[in-house]
Amino acid sequence: MSIQFMHPISGDVLHARDGEMKDGTLLCPVRVSAPKGTRVKINNVEAVEENGVFTAIVPLKGFPTEITASADNGERATVCVFIAPEYANKYRVSIDDSIWFLKDITENEYESLFESPFLSFFRELHEEYGIKLHINLYLEDIDSLLGDGNFSIREVPDRYKSEWQANADWIHLSFHARSDSPDMPYKDASYETLYQDAQAVRNEIIRFAGEEVLGSATTLHWGEATMDGCRALRDLGWNILDADFNWVEVSWVSYYLEDPERAHMQERYVWYDDRTDVFFFRNAIILDRKSCEEIPQVLSKINENPLAGAYMDLLIHEQYFFEKYPLYMEDYRDKVRTAVKWAIENGYAPGFLSEVLQG
Repeated sequence: MSIQFMHPISGDVLHARDGEMKDGTLLCPVRVSAPKGTRVKINNVEAVEENGVFTAIVPLKGFPTEITASADNGERATVCVFIAPEYANKYRVSIDDSIWFLKDITENEYESLFESPFLSFFRELHEEYGIKLHINLYLEDIDSLLGDGNFSIREVPDRYKSEWQANADWIHLSFHARSDSPDMPYKDASYETLYQDAQAVRNEIIRFAGEEVLGSATTLHWGEATMDGCRALRDLGWNILDADFNWVEVSWVSYYLEDPERAHMQERYVWYDDRTDVFFFRNAIILDRKSCEEIPQVLSKINENPLAGAYMDLLIHEQYFFEKYPLYMEDYRDKVRTAVKWAIENGYAPGFLSEVLQG
């Protein structure tokens, strides 16, 4: 076929930084390649040629929607994309490797969830900045670095359920893994294995916190899974899968995606794969790996690419909050606050992926 889409490609999520958004309709420059001298229309809009590249400003709306390029020789090409009017200029705070804060709540039998120092800190940020907090949970803490494991979220009481539900507008809970080890636990796992572990966490979340706190996004431990594993998460309601997708530095944390797809994730940070019916999303920063001074610099660098910086996921790992952890970070709170302040000062508003990845 002589017609090829250059931008967008199938699976792209398009937003306000891809063109001009008016009342939910995106006026988007669409580019295709075709033989010089061909007459091309894109969704019936006449395209302008420059050296074999044909561009048309096309109004797009829908989640999903199709774009069709047709040539005067009868050739046609079609891609399927997603228009997300609320996606651009949003952020969230997300926490990986989480279980110790639930153990603290369970053992201390607090009157309120927010007597927990961990949740109390994030509530302060919510009250000050309106943050939305996404927490990825382990089922069990049986292999703690400190040897004080033997805790399961099955032990979390349901006495706080109404309080979880009352705060579900800004706190979401989801599945991360069965436990902290082994490394890359789902890299080669079957559908059944991942479904069983994820369902166990999902059932416990519903039991002690309610379905209201479940969104449709989750981050799998180590960001590795087979296609069947991703289908298992999708079948449980998690069809937005987050990871680092650091294609340059490492060869993992990309689920099953191959190099061309990972390179595309580096550029746009979000992409839909119709093979598994899931959206992949790349977090912006891992805060525990950066100093407070570096955080604004890293986020500003990402934001130089308007497509990569459209939505900022500010990720940190739970364990560095706790003084018992050998690698405890005294400036944990400062790192999170620094990132949130950068987001607010640069025009970002809080929004869950579950809320903004829709038409």
